[in-house]
Amino acid sequence: MPKVSVIMPTYNRANFIGEAIRSVLIQDLKDWELIIIDDGSIDDTKQIVKTNKDPRIRYIYQKNKGRSAARNKAIAMAKGEYLAFLDSDDLFLAGKLKKQVEFLDKNKDFGMVYTSAYNIDEKGKILDFVYRATQSGHIYKDVAFLLPVVIALPTVMARKENIRSLHGFDQKMDRFEDTDMWRRMAQKYRIYAMKEPLTKIRMHPGNQMEHPQKFFTALNYYVEKIFREDEELEWSYKRRLAAVFYRHYYFALRKNPQWRHYSSLFLKRSLVYWPLWPIFYLFYLTFSYLVSLFSYFIYQLIKLIFPKASTRRRIRFFFKTNKPF
Repeated sequence: MPKVSVIMPTYNRANFIGEAIRSVLIQDLKDWELIIIDDGSIDDTKQIVKTNKDPRIRYIYQKNKGRSAARNKAIAMAKGEYLAFLDSDDLFLAGKLKKQVEFLDKNKDFGMVYTSAYNIDEKGKILDFVYRATQSGHIYKDVAFLLPVVIALPTVMARKENIRSLHGFDQKMDRFEDTDMWRRMAQKYRIYAMKEPLTKIRMHPGNQMEHPQKFFTALNYYVEKIFREDEELEWSYKRRLAAVFYRHYYFALRKNPQWRHYSSLFLKRSLVYWPLWPIFYLFYLTFSYLVSLFSYFIYQLIKLIFPKASTRRRIRFFFKTNKPF
């Protein structure tokens, strides 16, 4: 019986799945199985998977039902003590499974562990942005609204019985279904953050945000689910965080000229949850502006009093290091 079952749903990922499979094959830990659920691909995904003759790889084809249904099918088939998740366009680094297994074996009071992750582009080049694993313990409030923690799905390893006790991923969701799972896990179990990046998450046109209207509908479903299921959270607290959640996507859409006119959907919903946030946001901007203005004034005053550039450099050095001249 394998120690770890790696869950990989796929759909038309012939250009990436071979590399994803290789990232499992090179793992330092050899005691694993890889369950690939092909969710109705019509490209060469099957042919590429079948080139791998490793008996630890199990491939199942099904009619398209969505990635949550695909993951749940693999979870039901899994033989491992632990579950790891890998989308077919992402990659594990070689020590990922071994380090997470060692942690969970030694720390029975934790139900799940996640890691930091690199972002890569379509060709595998590492990008500047890194997902940071920072919060451990009972972190429900940190993950429910993706603030301040985003747990990327390929970074996770969890105890199989814990995932099954929550009845798997919500099959009504095709967006935020992983965040919803970590939210529910965080309600019941302690979660550990490994700060080392042990996965690579690929950014490419095929996994970018879909049409804003569809995304808005998915976001509404997730937020309403939190309000419906998470009664232990204060009503006012949930409303403030929901407002921040919608506000985040409002500003994100404002940056895209193609979708800017859809941003009002998110702004209006944000105001429904917390009508006062624009006032607080205005105070924040005003305070930031005043701090910048004060800093500029102090610098100009120093230039006036100490016209020599060398003296000014020494003054800046003093304030940076807090050491005497």
